[in-house]
Amino acid sequence: MYLRADAEGVPFPPKRTFWPPPRPRVGSSGPRPHVRDLGHLRPILRDGMLESYRKWAIEQDGKDYVIWAGPTPHLVVAEPSSALQVVQGGAFVRNVGPTEALFGKGLLRLEGKPWVDRRTLFADAFRGKGLAPALPIIQEEVARLIHDWSPRREAFKPNRDLSSFMFRVLSRFLFGIELDEQRYGGQPLHRALATLATQSVLEHLFPPTLVRLRTQRQVEEARRWLDAVCEMIYEKGGNTVFLGALRGAVARQQFPRSTAIDEIRSFLIAGHETSATALSWSIAQLALHDDQTEPVVAEASRTLSQPDEVNGLVNTLRWSKETMRLYPPVPLHVAQAAKRTRLGRFEVPAGTRVDVCSYVLHRLPQLWHEPEKFAPERFSSSPAPGTWMPFLLGPHTCLGLKLAMLELPLAIAGLAGAFRFRLPKGPPKVNLRLSLHPADFWIALTPR
Repeated sequence: MYLRADAEGVPFPPKRTFWPPPRPRVGSSGPRPHVRDLGHLRPILRDGMLESYRKWAIEQDGKDYVIWAGPTPHLVVAEPSSALQVVQGGAFVRNVGPTEALFGKGLLRLEGKPWVDRRTLFADAFRGKGLAPALPIIQEEVARLIHDWSPRREAFKPNRDLSSFMFRVLSRFLFGIELDEQRYGGQPLHRALATLATQSVLEHLFPPTLVRLRTQRQVEEARRWLDAVCEMIYEKGGNTVFLGALRGAVARQQFPRSTAIDEIRSFLIAGHETSATALSWSIAQLALHDDQTEPVVAEASRTLSQPDEVNGLVNTLRWSKETMRLYPPVPLHVAQAAKRTRLGRFEVPAGTRVDVCSYVLHRLPQLWHEPEKFAPERFSSSPAPGTWMPFLLGPHTCLGLKLAMLELPLAIAGLAGAFRFRLPKGPPKVNLRLSLHPADFWIALTPR
């Protein structure tokens, strides 16, 4: 793998390219840019990045294409073969610069051997015996959420409750500690996450120097607050597989304590935010498609004693997978070409930004029959490679995949078995933050 990185494995961003742009060997390069639109930047800001990318992909007949963010060309991937080529490494590295405030020197920003070593260090926490303690924790927290929601008769916003649910699961399982939500969860946590996520999204669109002039003070405050939480977790957390591996690595001087804090922050942010988002969209689908929920409700009463028994919740798993097809929690993977290379029909100069947008790949009519339709039965068979990637694919597949696919089916089945859901203010709207957040999301529920 071609890689320029610092001593801890965080890649240096390849030189930002303005010219030449990626050039197609055949066909057009993409939608026509206009000076009045700053290339394609104004439509993106007006209509949203994801919907703009989807519209242009359909116009380009499902082919990869180039857009211009002002004077900077971006290659947007819409072909599964190209997506697989990018996420499997080789000539491409992740564009990690905009996520520095979120993840520091943590796993989610590493490449090469340091990334392999760090992923290996944590792997036991997310498989086999290491994952077993998560099952009773999830079951207890689902029961707690059902208990808390049962008296509710008025419409309410569930986002914070669902975030707190995933926060408690993660804290108990990964860190061996039940964090006081009044102090560490709720509004302070959401404010810190929103600040850091907003900065990261803006830095993917605009020059980082300009973004930081506006956001630096708020970002520093958010980081200080989160780092204080992570220091407390490191000191007072239980002897879990994850924290045991982390403390052992610090004791062996594999990396400094500051990197351990970065790892706790990385897993704290990414580990609960994306799962909460996926659960939120799944509940919205329960409300929108109440006539399809009977197979899910039928699985609510099943007793599970081992994590792998979740595979028996066939209909609920299909429900969660179809939800994540339409609303992938992390809908965009941003990479850069580390050297001049070929991607599909394009010659790609070194330094070119390459966007692999799962939101687009999951909604293309060239890849999916009636892509806007919610149809869990699609997942009675495995999708074609590169067409469904809510957890990415290849070496950088999400380390927490198995945990997420334990949390989601158990929570969906439990809530579907306890309640009928309505959306009194209509379907939620897509809002790209750190994850694909549901905005204007209100529910009303009726006990079954």
